[in-house]
Amino acid sequence: MNTLRVAIGLIMMTLAAVSFGQNVAYRTIASGTNATEKQQRMFHITDQSAFENYLAIAQSTSRPKVDFYKDRVVAIFLGTRSTGGYSASVRSVSVVANVATIEVVEATPGRDEITTQALTSPWVMIAIDRSVLDFKLNITKVQKDGGILVGPYSVWYPGQWSPCCNGYYNGFYNPFGQVFYTQNTFNYWVQQSGFNFNSAGLSFNFQTSALAIVSIGRFSQGYTCAVENVVYNQGAAKVLIRRTTSVQQQSGASWFGVGIDRSARSIATEYFDDSSVVLGYQGDAFMRSSSAGVMLSAQQIRSLPSSVTVKGYSPTKENVFAVTVAPQNRKAYKFEGLAYRGNQAVALFSRPASTPDTKAQTYLIRVPRAVTSVSIEDMPAKKASR
Repeated sequence: MNTLRVAIGLIMMTLAAVSFGQNVAYRTIASGTNATEKQQRMFHITDQSAFENYLAIAQSTSRPKVDFYKDRVVAIFLGTRSTGGYSASVRSVSVVANVATIEVVEATPGRDEITTQALTSPWVMIAIDRSVLDFKLNITKVQKDGGILVGPYSVWYPGQWSPCCNGYYNGFYNPFGQVFYTQNTFNYWVQQSGFNFNSAGLSFNFQTSALAIVSIGRFSQGYTCAVENVVYNQGAAKVLIRRTTSVQQQSGASWFGVGIDRSARSIATEYFDDSSVVLGYQGDAFMRSSSAGVMLSAQQIRSLPSSVTVKGYSPTKENVFAVTVAPQNRKAYKFEGLAYRGNQAVALFSRPASTPDTKAQTYLIRVPRAVTSVSIEDMPAKKASR
């Protein structure tokens, strides 16, 4: 199965596929899966002779051109993997004090994926400005059948969960999450905290599940919210909450009671804005199909095709990003919405069971001014509720 590949693009009027970090341009020039390098290594290449040597180590079938008077090449080898189904790509590059941090995504095989039973060694090479003198490497794994990107070498997996209760509470101004494993501990917390909960409405089996009480706090006010999914990783659980444009009639922050796996020892929340909140335009692609997460300048917004209208856009409060998805790589994908992680936004796409799109699609996404980049992730597939 194909997975959404993560990329950050620097749009140019020539529509060249160039990505950018915080203050340095880079471009992916080659990648593959059959290098002879057995260890995880990163190399800086400053001349054509050394470049040819590392292309040979990578067993690259392409010979990209690089102007070494302007650029250097960074070659990243992930090392030997026991099967096929692995690949490497660069997610972003950021620079602080002339040191570039390269975020690499390692796509791993899906749990039910049939892979070649042979050793592989994924790699990727980027060209970057010669003025960058030093590099750091972060590698994040993402599973092809539904994991979402969270930190270096960490993947969240969908798991069993069930909604059991919900309401509004003024006390949840900040995001909140707590897990209870017995009825007594939950009752004691309700009494001590002053949480306005009607226990008569709760029917919950603590023998089979733990009870999580979660809220995204003030971020829920003015929206209708619903639990979309619960994902797990090494004893931690995360509740994904969808916000939509409908205005709440009740006061206070939304909260939810969710039955989760008893193996979870901690709980966190993450919300995402439904496409009805952030989507300015969706239609046939008018950008290069490899572009993803591209911030548009005011001039580029004014130069959009006449058929394109960025509905609801506030130039003084928002930025506009363009995301183009191509059918040959993203068949039957649906834009679900946008999650926020610091000053980065994450465009979430799902894979509904429908006829694949026949045309590439461009999405114009409105984000707060503080958001400076947009990446792409798969929305984790849902597991059936208990």
